[in-house]
Amino acid sequence: MTGMSVGEVLRTPAFYLLAMSSGLGGAILGTWIVHQIPHLEAEGFSLQAAASIAGFYALFQIAMRYVLGWVGDTVGRRPMFVASFVLIGIGLLVFSRLNPAQWWLIPVYYFTFATGHATFVVMSQTVVADYFGTRRFATIRGLAQSTAMPLGIIGPFFAGWMFDRTGSYEVALTVLSSCAIFAAICILLIRRPQWGELPAAPA
Repeated sequence: MTGMSVGEVLRTPAFYLLAMSSGLGGAILGTWIVHQIPHLEAEGFSLQAAASIAGFYALFQIAMRYVLGWVGDTVGRRPMFVASFVLIGIGLLVFSRLNPAQWWLIPVYYFTFATGHATFVVMSQTVVADYFGTRRFATIRGLAQSTAMPLGIIGPFFAGWMFDRTGSYEVALTVLSSCAIFAAICILLIRRPQWGELPAAPA
């Protein structure tokens, strides 16, 4: 197996940019999971309708993973990872405005947020190897995902707090959308380390 040691990876800006984007992605999706049904109910959907929207979303999102994995191998995983955050950001804005009077936004929500969600899940599994190789893949991926836990705790509390203050999830979802765009920028700033040019370091 080729690639970088853990010590080498921790000395690159690429790792911290990837960790930030991965952490934000995990936090955004975690917050959405916690608050998707409450948001839909707050916007006027019945519990049954909200559950149906969530159920069809899950089917669509999981089905898209197979297609998007092939697309990523064809056009490149890095641009697809960037696209995942852009679609998530757009999808969150659509989701924030989803209500029974604007039911036609449901397919738009699926094609933006669900597609971005599926793309993130698939590409986040592979980009670590693309940037740093497979030599210490599992360890490096675990470190990159470590930011997801603190951010994943803050996100749901923040969204709930904003709802209690404003009576709506719109502000929280807009902030999360901005975080998704910031994560996309982080990925764009990553430059793949040249493994052979780095000083040797213990794993």
